[in-house]
Amino acid sequence: MRGFVYMTQTKILITDSSHFDPFAMAANLQQGDIVILRDYELEPQKRHNLALALRKLTRQKGLIFLVAKTPELAKQVNADGIHLPEFMISSARQIRAKHPNWLISCASHNFRASVRAKNASADIILISPVFASPSDPKKKPLGIYKAKNMALRGIFCACLGGVNKKTTKKIKNNIFQGLAGVSWGQKRGRIAT
Repeated sequence: MRGFVYMTQTKILITDSSHFDPFAMAANLQQGDIVILRDYELEPQKRHNLALALRKLTRQKGLIFLVAKTPELAKQVNADGIHLPEFMISSARQIRAKHPNWLISCASHNFRASVRAKNASADIILISPVFASPSDPKKKPLGIYKAKNMALRGIFCACLGGVNKKTTKKIKNNIFQGLAGVSWGQKRGRIAT
């Protein structure tokens, strides 16, 4: 999986199954797009079951599947890799040594974190929050210019936070290869898990 070929503006779905149906949302993704299982708040067995179901779906659709924060779960469900929150960037090299074929994605909320992720041999930097986001309205957005400066050359960079039809027009001619979202335009609501 390492060294994947991405399309310009690859879509990345970040799951939040308590508010959005990840299966309905993944149905709109194209081959080569990415699904990241986040859902940290789920009980371990429910998260494991969701990971298995998403792994099956992503295989059928030709999507890339990453598990956030939990290398053990990623290994158990045969994920394509892992997404690391910013505080876990330092573990990327150790994970790479154990799983050389995994894709490793790292969250970045500032320039230093982007540099740390690239130096730690990450494949993807997920920069956020770029724009104001209804899913986290208290977080101050970086803005397109600051986020653009955090997008380093020579590594796949995606933006998260407030990505929608209107804001993607500001992104298209910048150096982001991916667009990440939690809701992708769906109405927020309680989903049974």
